[in-house]
Amino acid sequence: MGERAKARVLGFGEKRIPSYLITVRITSPTGRPVSPAIAEAWVRTLVPANLVSAVHEISSSSAATFVWLVDSSYTPVRSPLSLFEGFSQAA
Repeated sequence: MGERAKARVLGFGEKRIPSYLITVRITSPTGRPVSPAIAEAWVRTLVPANLVSAVHEISSSSAATFVWLVDSSYTPVRSPLSLFEGFSQAA
């Protein structure tokens, strides 16, 4: 995690230092779109309920993609959505 990204997260009001970016992309082996409700349910099983607001959805027409930052103990860290602008094109 770069110093600039860390500074943006701390400026957002988070007290913990982000260490890693987690990316989860949910697709169907059939190539058909995945139900948004099902994609969200999968992500909610990975993240504690009280920290689900740290997860950002960056979806495209073909896949649901979720991103979030975690600290060194892999606990989700809240961050501004603007930190991930342009991410869907890169993914």
